[in-house]
Amino acid sequence: MQKTDSYAQKQQYVESLIATEHYYHVPDSTCVLCALVLKSGFTVTGTSFCLNPVDFNAAKGWAFARDSAINEAIHMESYLCYQGAGSTNALGAACLASGTAECGNKEQQKKPYEPVTERLSVFNRLVSAIRAEFTEAEMRGRGFDESMWQAAQIIRWAQVEG
Repeated sequence: MQKTDSYAQKQQYVESLIATEHYYHVPDSTCVLCALVLKSGFTVTGTSFCLNPVDFNAAKGWAFARDSAINEAIHMESYLCYQGAGSTNALGAACLASGTAECGNKEQQKKPYEPVTERLSVFNRLVSAIRAEFTEAEMRGRGFDESMWQAAQIIRWAQVEG
């Protein structure tokens, strides 16, 4: 898979990676889950919800959940191609080795950001300030836990790439 591939090409590529599909309809709800197990053993999931229970159609829910899972797999494969390592296809390592723009030129990606240690320090101060201001329940209600986790992942990725 390459950056220049159309969505249909990326979708076709991901379809070729699927080993098995599993669907689950959450009882007494309009939620449908789809789990795609890839040939590599990795699992991606997708969900579908219908706002009006009267309009719920399980077949459409399965299709929407599957599309959601396919999109997640496309994002994952695109990221692996961008990283150039660990991809389930043979393209990633070749792109990184050649330094082409297809999967990202590492030299072009370097930006004049502050060092990772400084970012971690700022992040830790922010987390401390948030924890001092809000209770655990308020933080969960506002989605702070998820946001802090995402910020920590971004900092960690920068540390690995740096």
